[in-house]
Amino acid sequence: MKKRLLNITGSLGGGINSVVNSISKELSSIYSIDFYILRKTEHISILGWLKRFITIKKIMQNQDLIHYHGGWLMALALLYKKPKASLVISPHGALDRVSLKKSRYKKLFVKYIYMKRAYLNANIIHALTDKEAADIRAWGIDTPIEIIPNGIDFKDKLDINLELKRRLKDLSKDRRVFLSLSRVHKAKGIEILIDAFSLVDSREFCLFIVGEGSKEYISFLEHKIKKLSLDNSIFLLGPLYNEDKNSVYEISDIFILSSFNEGFPLTVLEAYRQKKAVITTTATPFKWIVENESGWYIKPTKSELKRVLEEALLKDLGELSTMGSNGFNYSLKNYNLNTITKRYNLMYSKLI
Repeated sequence: MKKRLLNITGSLGGGINSVVNSISKELSSIYSIDFYILRKTEHISILGWLKRFITIKKIMQNQDLIHYHGGWLMALALLYKKPKASLVISPHGALDRVSLKKSRYKKLFVKYIYMKRAYLNANIIHALTDKEAADIRAWGIDTPIEIIPNGIDFKDKLDINLELKRRLKDLSKDRRVFLSLSRVHKAKGIEILIDAFSLVDSREFCLFIVGEGSKEYISFLEHKIKKLSLDNSIFLLGPLYNEDKNSVYEISDIFILSSFNEGFPLTVLEAYRQKKAVITTTATPFKWIVENESGWYIKPTKSELKRVLEEALLKDLGELSTMGSNGFNYSLKNYNLNTITKRYNLMYSKLI
């Protein structure tokens, strides 16, 4: 009889759920897997929260293993008392020192009311990187830590929206195409990216900014782009998914993630899956990019971005293709879904 595994996550979309769903699919032959998704609902009543808690509590009672994904979901309050099932918690960057500064006093309150106790009740804390493991220890948690990075399926056949690909090609006007794909948020360094591009000859490039953001912030960026006279070179395309997202990766020459703060972004792996050179910052855990000659790994500053943008524009397409292939080969070896799934299974096997 299969052991029962419950995954608790915070939303239907995003990188966390993408990883959880992919790994669960791979492990479905070994475990009977249940999901409980705590959808964010505004103006939910106290009775509504109580019903949620009762539902989760009932589901938790029939499990052999519970894997909680996320940092600040209220479901952690249910783990103040150690459950009968073995417990794994994945903070997914929630305890990053930069992240903790946001809503600092609220987070300190939650920490001492129930969150730290829940983390101490876990059998294993799952960290994505050595840095995240250090952040967990700095938070006062001495629970055993298992470090397993994110991964994706590098052998997955990617569907392409050919019509979108054609339209994006027309929009690029045969210029060098840079792609920024992430949540459109101040923490992603999109403003300094736009500023850096304003210092480079705009006739030589176009930048596609893909992702979801607040109306206010999107409007602010649109105004900024227009003010810098870059509205014929920088395009806000909104969120793209599935075959549309694959299409914008395919049409690009270089992927850029200019973040100030990151956990383990899947977008870098997605770019390498389509053999694209990458520019990313020291906020990400991809220091190997430089040694592996797969792109650029820089501090998240306007001057550094300007420098590497100018370097990237001087590279011919053959050099960029080699960078992308180098990144693909390294990522395939270290972050492919099959390898990562085996490491998850080994972690779970220790507990049940």
